[in-house]
Amino acid sequence: PAEFLRVAQTTGLATSLSRSVLAHLPEDFAELTARSDSDVRVSLGALRDHVLHEDFVEDLHRLLADAAVPPERLELRIAEKVFIARDSADFRSLHRLGVQFVVDEVGRGAGSVGALARAPISGLQLDRAWVQAVRADDVAGNVWRGGKGLAREGRYRRAKSCGSS
Repeated sequence: PAEFLRVAQTTGLATSLSRSVLAHLPEDFAELTARSDSDVRVSLGALRDHVLHEDFVEDLHRLLADAAVPPERLELRIAEKVFIARDSADFRSLHRLGVQFVVDEVGRGAGSVGALARAPISGLQLDRAWVQAVRADDVAGNVWRGGKGLAREGRYRRAKSCGSS
């Protein structure tokens, strides 16, 4: 898969590939829903070139406008450095509709904790190297526990500011 994605990116086909996946998503979602329960969720790994494309947010709004995929059932996984490179305001309109964002590959690059803290994120997925380091390295474990504590505190503060406990 990594080689396939490299070829798609170097040939300029990544955005077209990503748009094709979005175009088939309503049909795939309907099929999955018909074969299982109504709580099916779709998790889509959005490709860098498409996320950074000027029409990315519009492409997603178009997908959600036909109501074939309920926004609360759509989770977008976006690499940390790509997520940070795009203005988080672009993601807020989708998040207000119910779309969930999971920032992937956290810890691989030099992302901004402040930018992530202000972004509409529902989850973080640590880079594999961090997961391995957390198990083997006390310092990495301390960083992970500190980050987990900050996330818990942020969630608590957001809940209190919204009037819930």
